Amino acid sequence: MNPEALFLVVAVAGVGVLHTIVPDHWVPLALIAWQRGWSTGETASAAFKAGIGHVLSSLAIGMIVWLAGVAFATRFGSLVDTAASLALVAFGGWIAVSALHELRGEGMSMGTGMDITDAIFRASAETTPRQLRCMDRSWSALRPTRASWSYRSSKRACCPGFRLTGAAADAVRIAYRQEMIAAGRRPATINRRLEALRRLGQWAHGTGVLAADVVRNVRPVRTVRNRRPAGLTDPEVHALLSAAGASGHGLASRNYALVQLMLQTGIRVGEVGGLQVADVTINDRSGNVCVRQGKGIKARDVPLNATVRRALRTYLGTRASAANAEPLFLSTREEAMPVRSIQAVIAGLARRARLKRIPVSAHTLRHTFALGYLRDNPGKLVELAGLLGHESLDTTAVYTRPSSEDLAADLERSHLNVDP
Repeated sequence: MNPEALFLVVAVAGVGVLHTIVPDHWVPLALIAWQRGWSTGETASAAFKAGIGHVLSSLAIGMIVWLAGVAFATRFGSLVDTAASLALVAFGGWIAVSALHELRGEGMSMGTGMDITDAIFRASAETTPRQLRCMDRSWSALRPTRASWSYRSSKRACCPGFRLTGAAADAVRIAYRQEMIAAGRRPATINRRLEALRRLGQWAHGTGVLAADVVRNVRPVRTVRNRRPAGLTDPEVHALLSAAGASGHGLASRNYALVQLMLQTGIRVGEVGGLQVADVTINDRSGNVCVRQGKGIKARDVPLNATVRRALRTYLGTRASAANAEPLFLSTREEAMPVRSIQAVIAGLARRARLKRIPVSAHTLRHTFALGYLRDNPGKLVELAGLLGHESLDTTAVYTRPSSEDLAADLERSHLNVDP
């Protein structure tokens, strides 16, 4: 290998290494590790793999460019140097003209390509863990819409000292919302992204990244919830339980007990993650689970029927030495299962059971319990509200609303449903 090629290889490898350690790469990796509960070893392994990938990809691109350049130079000789010189001069002139234009007509520049989420995201290294979690949720919600924020419009909001207020701010907010509506986004999706943007702007204004909170007064899209939540049918429940019972790696009893507990009690996924062994009482003919970390920090007792008692007894039988203060459901690392892990387990079991009629999540099991309870016990809305931990009956009443299938069946039975 000649000296030029060796220099190119070393230079590209160095660029790849440096490119790997800049904040644009380790900050997202740190957020992912925090969100998924990775250990230090898992985070280091992911960082190592990412670094190796960057080095190899940079090296491959550099080699391709070098080989193409050698072939081009061999064919056209000195024209290569002339063309390269002209290209560099033209590029430098374009940069100078653009910078002058920005200084004269657009105010202070932050650098090409930086939008509002980039500016906030780059400052994340100085935030607290709670702010990191908030930013991670906001970043994920805004990720599909980052292209909507052009450089010229977003940099103004990010520039210190520049205040986008009044009619200009309202125009930006309305245009962004209308763009999502025109794209056919669902109201829930639009409101989630607007709320993420509002929280992101609030945080950025408080930390000084934004000079003004231009999205504070963003208004959500009005929604009318006139349909009851969708739950699983009996065959779908059986398929999900079969998939849980067939789990590998010694997780069958845990996953089966987890699904049965959520199906038979309707407790929230966050409440499941906070349960301890002492919170479960199992007798021969009765049992209950004490939800101590309910929504609004309100405790309640939920009875356990025979099916879930058997499932929990079988699972706890595999943990004979478990102390009362230990988490009820453990991960493969012998730690309390995070909420995200529980959600991932339910989603994975739904895929394995091939449930495709509706999107299945951990909250779907809560809807399934509520709908099944009212089907078996018509009119007992107060009792259901107590089991679900609802403060208002209006919240529970959503399960009494008609489904799309019910309305369709009613219209099929209409006396007007006749041909002339």
